[in-house]
Amino acid sequence: GGNRSDTIVRKMDLLNETLSDDDISDLNTLLTWVVFAKRTLSLQELEAVLFLQTRESSLRPLAEKITNQYSSLLRILGEPHPVTKVTPPTSQVVLVSDSIEEFLRTELKSGDSEDAQNLNLTGDINEVEVRVVRRVLESVCDPKLFSKFGFDDFFQRKLKGKTARVGVDIETADLRIVADCLEIICSSKSPDSAPLLDYAVACFAGHLMDADPSLIQPQHKRALGPRLVQLFA
Repeated sequence: GGNRSDTIVRKMDLLNETLSDDDISDLNTLLTWVVFAKRTLSLQELEAVLFLQTRESSLRPLAEKITNQYSSLLRILGEPHPVTKVTPPTSQVVLVSDSIEEFLRTELKSGDSEDAQNLNLTGDINEVEVRVVRRVLESVCDPKLFSKFGFDDFFQRKLKGKTARVGVDIETADLRIVADCLEIICSSKSPDSAPLLDYAVACFAGHLMDADPSLIQPQHKRALGPRLVQLFA
């Protein structure tokens, strides 16, 4: 209901305020895979996903990041070893509740909100530029419309030097997973992505079928083409 949606929005707003751009980007990647994967994924599989994004192994274990930073949205189905305190890499990662998945799938549709449009976008801006843009908007918008679009909050995030927002671009999620699966299959000898190879082989075709061709931009098709040729060569 409405109260649950409000609670989720508050959780995400807090994450937007407290996490760095890089952490938000990692969280969005994790959310995309957790929500759209064909099965529940493990810590080691999701660490392979993050490696594809950053091209380097994280200095902090993913289990620690989920526990300390992402626990309002994600949780681990497993307990740390009583002696070593290490969470088994095969432990599964899920959303905290089904309500969060429903919210991510329905409330943050790409193009329907500022949040969806600003996923993973970052950039710096100064106060003079903000004043100029604000003056133009106020000249064409009445106060209620200006407030409705949340321009004040947007400008504050811009001045802080970050605009990345927590969320999932549901329209391109399967396409993104297709691209990752292709890369994993084509570089199957890489030890960093090896934990996700079985998933990529088994589920690549399913994600490809789910990806809406009408939403695939020409630049994405050009990027996928060489990998597809390599796959079937």
